Amino acid sequence: LKDLINRLPKKENTPKVLLKKVISLEEMIGNLTTRITSHLKMSFKEFTKDHKENKVNVIISFLAMLELVKQGIVHASQEDAFGDINMETREIGVPRY
Repeated sequence: LKDLINRLPKKENTPKVLLKKVISLEEMIGNLTTRITSHLKMSFKEFTKDHKENKVNVIISFLAMLELVKQGIVHASQEDAFGDINMETREIGVPRY
């Protein structure tokens, strides 16, 4: 039993795991809906500028945009292959001052 305990890895040798908060798809849809209705028009690059460092958040942002296009809330267009995606809506939100 002593030999088994001595062979167990020491606490300082165990790898540390860092957990990062991932924004849920529902949160991102709400965020995009709020921003697009207050601006009426926005580029995808502009929307994701705060999340560039985290690829998962950019992917979730893209999925949120696709869901809003599917629901008919947002219209998306892209002029060039691999170009920026322009999003717009006709729904007008309450102005914020």
